[in-house]
Amino acid sequence: MRKKNVLLIGSSGFVGAQLKKKLKTRYKVFSPSSRLLDLLKIKTVQKYFSKKKIDIIINCAWKVNSKKNSMALRKLNKSLNILMARNLMKVAKDNYIKYFLNISSINIYRPRSRLLYEKDILNKKNISPDPESLSKMKFIKLLQRVSGDYHYCNLILSNIYGFKKKNNSNLFLDKIFKNIFFKKRYKIYFSENNNSKINFLYIDDIIDAINFFLKKLIQKKLRHTCINICSEKNYYLKFILKKIEIMTATKIKFIEDSNNTLGIIPSNLLAKKYGWRSKTSLKNGLEKTIAEYKKIQKTI
Repeated sequence: MRKKNVLLIGSSGFVGAQLKKKLKTRYKVFSPSSRLLDLLKIKTVQKYFSKKKIDIIINCAWKVNSKKNSMALRKLNKSLNILMARNLMKVAKDNYIKYFLNISSINIYRPRSRLLYEKDILNKKNISPDPESLSKMKFIKLLQRVSGDYHYCNLILSNIYGFKKKNNSNLFLDKIFKNIFFKKRYKIYFSENNNSKINFLYIDDIIDAINFFLKKLIQKKLRHTCINICSEKNYYLKFILKKIEIMTATKIKFIEDSNNTLGIIPSNLLAKKYGWRSKTSLKNGLEKTIAEYKKIQKTI
């Protein structure tokens, strides 16, 4: 029996690069650069699919930005993300692709003090109004419209952390670690009055979850189209920062920002029902991350 062909979109990103290594042990993986597969050009996408026999699509590709970027840039990226989604969905449908796994993030939810379940996606008041979030939600809705054509699932990933050497699309903890170990000068926005809880998930657990649910998808054992992927425990953000300060013997410098008073706390109840749960504790994840940064720091 031949290996299934997987088209991995977004393989140069943090998750995509790690996922590619894992997938290669079980599947034949195609991971074209945007130069070879420009999702913004429908004819380019059609031409690529005509030459490849693709069984599975895994989408990790998003044009991302920070909330500190201009609203004009954020809205532009929203429109580009939606265009990429439409082009990809059309060509996938035309080529009878059977399996589609879409990787999203918990920023599609609006920050709240209570747990957020997958059913909350159906309620507009629980969806973030941010442009980047709305574009990801659009992708989910597009998949729902063609649900009869694919076996598909949206994995909604919690806040990811781990060693990340590249400087593209740095998230909150990435910036902190790069400031500490690589002497970068990223601005860290935080408030000592911030009492919000937050969920962080180590990169190895993310890759494990994607592989776990990809197998379930191929076996046609998924009954839900959206699944939160998050760690077992939520922590106060100030607790995590203090822990990093202690483990690195460094005082984290931040800019006072009292706007972010609520976190996004996803429920992992559905993932647990399918038999998946995270394996890496916050302590072990931070230790592994710091060890990797120290290793690279010695070579700089």
